[in-house]
Amino acid sequence: MTLKICKYRLINRYSFIFLSLLFLNCVGSIKIVDINQNDANLSKKEDRKIYNWSISDSLILLWESEIDGGINYNSFSAIGDYIFYGSLAGKVQAINSSSGKILGKLRFNGEIFSSTIINYPQLIFVVNKKNKESEVYFYDFYSQKILSKITLSSIIKSDIIKLDDGFILALVNGEVLKFNFKGKIIWKTELKVIAYSQPTAYNDKIIIGDDKGNIWFLSLEDGKILGKTTIESAVRGGFEICKQKICALGTDGSLYLINSNNLNLEWKYKTNYKLRNKPIAINDSLLILSSLTGEIEKIDVINQKSIWKIKTNGIFIANPLIFDNLIIQPDLNKKILFINLSDGKIKKEKLFEERVKTIFLFKEDKILVGLDYGKIKAYKISKY
Repeated sequence: MTLKICKYRLINRYSFIFLSLLFLNCVGSIKIVDINQNDANLSKKEDRKIYNWSISDSLILLWESEIDGGINYNSFSAIGDYIFYGSLAGKVQAINSSSGKILGKLRFNGEIFSSTIINYPQLIFVVNKKNKESEVYFYDFYSQKILSKITLSSIIKSDIIKLDDGFILALVNGEVLKFNFKGKIIWKTELKVIAYSQPTAYNDKIIIGDDKGNIWFLSLEDGKILGKTTIESAVRGGFEICKQKICALGTDGSLYLINSNNLNLEWKYKTNYKLRNKPIAINDSLLILSSLTGEIEKIDVINQKSIWKIKTNGIFIANPLIFDNLIIQPDLNKKILFINLSDGKIKKEKLFEERVKTIFLFKEDKILVGLDYGKIKAYKISKY
């Protein structure tokens, strides 16, 4: 009898340990079921930063909310009336866009550095682990379960690139992978470099930079290395395309212009300030640059000249939103700036009590401002 009791207790103990580990790996649920087909189709599109309409500089507060785990510099993602955010505390949270109410959350051991992507009814995201590995999760809104999990050899410090038929991940150890939406790895390329830059998909290529100043061009179809261009400093930001010219930012404070056909370096523009963000193309010839040291500059890359440049006392880490008339630039110094796109003059400043980490445009008439300590404020904007 004693042996049976001991055996029973041992089995229960191991069962408890197994269930505890499973519980610690993922806790919580998010249920989203009332999504129409138009919203589901919209979720397949990339988050934009350029909007072809004008807005006023007045903001009307709609609601305030607070999420667990704090706000990083990554963006929100959205579908229908729902907003999602993954935090450095390893939590993915769903927010009602009308009220700011937290609708559900998933909790993991690790940090979520990248924005989540949505391929309805799936939510896809990456959790960086303390052992320097990462895990890709595929969460199903209908069943409220993790459908699959894939463990990768390194962490990710860039956003996921969403494609029509899957997505691209670039790991810090130089591995670049393409997945389909079922979690199958289509191809994997090992560059054997340290890579913190934000990769970009352009036509049939994937573009990614590394800490040795190499800018790699991979085939989107099979991941084969098509070539590379080397600049004079590490590449930590993202890339932009202007009229088949690839615009890259170096940690030396320079903008580099590369021919996308022959991969030759065509122009180097020294800005004399620290660049972290990706450049943002207004059209085929004009770029907006924002810096860690508070500069914003409008550049004509075709005629290779600066249009205007302003110096503020700000710290610009998150990319701005750009409209036909205004640039809205989040400033870590507890404010956002409204800047005239035409001449660079600061039209208005909106002050906050916390540091501003990120901004996101939702459904053309609402701006979400992500602040320190997990605070989110939603504002109504007027479009004209």
